[in-house]
Amino acid sequence: MQQRDYDKRAVQRFWSKVGPPDDNGCRPWLGKVRRYSKAGASKGRPSYGVLWYSGREMYAHVFAAKFLLGHDTEGKHVSHICHNKRCCNPAHLLVETPAQNAQRSVYAGHYELEHQGRKRRFTDEQVADIRRMYDEGWIQADLAEFFECSQRLVSRIARHEIYK
Repeated sequence: MQQRDYDKRAVQRFWSKVGPPDDNGCRPWLGKVRRYSKAGASKGRPSYGVLWYSGREMYAHVFAAKFLLGHDTEGKHVSHICHNKRCCNPAHLLVETPAQNAQRSVYAGHYELEHQGRKRRFTDEQVADIRRMYDEGWIQADLAEFFECSQRLVSRIARHEIYK
């Protein structure tokens, strides 16, 4: 029962940091937003909203999917169908496997680059950013969340197994 009370307080705290709907129905996160200040293409780029839950930092949209929609988010992607990284409207969130996310992203036209006869998910600049950020000490799971891919893909890129 104590854990359930804690979750209730966390949900109340979550909603206190979510703004009213905009013209597209997006409910923007007004709390802390992770900003990447490292050099390169991602320098200064705003990322996802974050909050503390159970002693660790958690993405706000993942919190919404888990505690408001009741989805199991472990090992899954929580995607924004509105393509707004700060949106916390549960109706705009989609929980899917990494494979479903990649397929939907290609279908939506996010990854259209051709490389050696295959669809290529990342540009050369993004691959360089992944390798540089990994070398600077970023955790693979954080890189995977940032680049919206699987941790395995980040690992293979960082070790030069693919995108040579």
